[in-house]
Amino acid sequence: MPLFILKLRQAQQSKFAYTSPLSQATIKNIMSDKDRIELNEEELRQKINLETGQLTWTELQKYYAKGNVIIVNPGLDLIDAAAKFAEDDKAVVQNWIQSEKIKRALDEDAIQWNERKSSFWTVVVAPWVLVQEIIKH
Repeated sequence: MPLFILKLRQAQQSKFAYTSPLSQATIKNIMSDKDRIELNEEELRQKINLETGQLTWTELQKYYAKGNVIIVNPGLDLIDAAAKFAEDDKAVVQNWIQSEKIKRALDEDAIQWNERKSSFWTVVVAPWVLVQEIIKH
């Protein structure tokens, strides 16, 4: 296993061990059901589109180290994938997993991204970071 992968794993265990002082009860008190904003499908897609951005592999590494990076196949629209995650559409997401349209990033992916110094289109649907590599021609 390459050294940078081992360092990422070590950083995950030490650096990311922080836990929030907010309890679930506190969070519920801060954001009650009446405070939640319901978005229709179009509004959700617009919100996700505005939250989409580019990251380099160096910037993405900390999320990879946490195990939160999901690769979205180039044939699948990143916004569509993020919307289904946000809607918690388990049936569609499970279908994509089985058909290998999405997958959790593995060490092999990280090694290739490191070698290519890759950049990505990304969007966060907590706790996940959905990515599509930007292919340079």
